This record gives sequence, C-alpha cells and structure tokens, in this order.
Amino acid sequence: SSSIYQLTFSPLTAGLKQATITIQTNDPDEGVFTYDIQGTGIDTEINITGNGNNINNGATTTSISNSTEFGDIIVGNNITQTFTVENLGLKNLLLSGSPIISIIGANASEFSVTATPSNNIGSGSSSNFDITFTPSSSGTKSATIIIANNDNDENPYNFAISGNGISPEINITGNATIINNGSLTS
Repeated sequence: SSSIYQLTFSPLTAGLKQATITIQTNDPDEGVFTYDIQGTGIDTEINITGNGNNINNGATTTSISNSTEFGDIIVGNNITQTFTVENLGLKNLLLSGSPIISIIGANASEFSVTATPSNNIGSGSSSNFDITFTPSSSGTKSATIIIANNDNDENPYNFAISGNGISPEINITGNATIINNGSLTS
C-alpha cells in the first residue's frame, strides 16, 4: 500500500530555504526515512521590458530591440516609447521614487515621462510607462532612467536611453542643377 502527501512551500522572507523531511516508519530496514528539500523565496522582483524584451538593470548601452534607443528624430519632433515594469516576485512591488520615474544625465531635458506606472504592482502583474524623446538640437542625446523600488537587490533599477536629433535637409534643384541656399538666379 502507498500513501501520497503534498508539501507546500510558503517562504516568509527572500532567499534560499532548506529543510529535512523525516518520516518515522515501522519498517525494520528503514525505521526513519529522511530526505532534504529546498526552495528559494522571492520577495519582490522587478523586471523592466521594452518592446517585449528585457532591459537589464544597470544597462549602459541602448538598443532598438528593447526601445532604449529611440533612433533618429528631426529636431523639434518627438517619439514615444512604452516600457513595462513587471513584478516577478511574491509580494507587491512598490515604486517609491518622487517622481516615480526619474530621468537624469547630460540630456535629461530632451526626454520626459509622459505616462506613469502604478506605484503598487501586485505579484505577477505589470504596469506601463511612456518616455518621450524631443530633441532640441542635432546630435546624440543620452540620459538614464531611475526607478526607486522595494526589490532587495535591484533598488534603484536604472538603465540608459538615447536618441539622435537630426536637422531637416532641403535641396532645391532646377534643370538638374542644385541651387544653393541664398543664391539668386534668373
């Protein structure tokens, strides 16, 4: 005959948890049967994605694939990228910054938060935020996103963003000849 039992792992704190299961039996060969078990408790676990791809905490390089590279934008125009804050942990993820999303760095003023995530994200849930890039001059612009939170090992969560401001070009031709700016011809 056999008996089935079920163990439930409900950690109260984060980290590796280990235990030994001891079963007293009346079996003459194995009066006491023991085995070890373990699991890892995950308190809160923040993850950020852009375009469905992970953005590593501390990333200093940008990429089109995760929306951290905004691309070429004509000066004065803008583009908005949406990012997702995920809570992969067991407890509520609290975003505690003021503002919730901070932008710092040499060109922080070229980027703005145009939609803010929830500051309380439940286990297994997510919330989006938008960053808009509006270059005021030509050239590469970069900044860093900072998200203060209650993740034990990723607080604050930060990553680089960048974009390139470009000036519009205009060429006028007449009879297959380029006419230079300021030229008067008849």
